[in-house]
Amino acid sequence: MRLSRSDLAGTLDFLREAGDLDGTEPFPSEVLRRLAALVRCERMSYAEIDRARSALTVFTATDPEADGPPEEAYWATLHEHPIRRHRTLTGELGAFKIYDFVNPSRLRRTQFYADFLRPWNTGGFLMSVCLPAPTGRTRTFNLERRSVDFGERERTLLDLLQPHLGQLGRAAEVRRRARATVPIAGDGVLTERETE
Repeated sequence: MRLSRSDLAGTLDFLREAGDLDGTEPFPSEVLRRLAALVRCERMSYAEIDRARSALTVFTATDPEADGPPEEAYWATLHEHPIRRHRTLTGELGAFKIYDFVNPSRLRRTQFYADFLRPWNTGGFLMSVCLPAPTGRTRTFNLERRSVDFGERERTLLDLLQPHLGQLGRAAEVRRRARATVPIAGDGVLTERETE
C-alpha cells in the first residue's frame, strides 16, 4: 500500500523527534503517544519479555499510570495468543492484527481472551509489531483501537517504522550502558580523559 504525503511527513517528524531524545528508557510514554497519534490508535504499549524467566522486564504505555498486563494470566494462556503462535511458528516480526489469524467469536471462546485480553484490553481491535531481540526475549509494541479495526495503512506504517524503532531502542540501550559504566566526577563534570 502507498502511504500519503502526510503519513510520510508525519513519520519523518516522529523519527526526528524520537531521535532527539537522550534518555535511557527505550520508548517512554511521550514517544508512544506520538507514535499512537501517527498510527491513529487509542492506546499503545511497549513490552520487553524474558521468556526464559517468564518475566516482563520493561513496560511502558501511552498512559504512564497504566498497569502492565496481568502476567500470571498472560503466561498461563500464551499458547492461545494468535499472533504469538504465528510468530513462534514463522519467526516473522512484522505488523499483524489479531484478526489476521482468528475471527472474533472464536477468539472470545479462548481462555486467553477470558483471562487476559478481556480484563486488560480496553479496545476491541489489536495489532502488534516486534523488534529483533536476543534469543529467549521479545520486544513488542501493542496497539489497541475501540471501534474500527486496523487496516493496511497502519500495517504499512508499522512495517516501515520497524527498523527505525529498532535503532531507537539500540541507541537508548547504548546510552544506558554508557551512563552505567562512565563514572561522573564529584562535581558532575567528566575529566578530559573520561570525555575522550
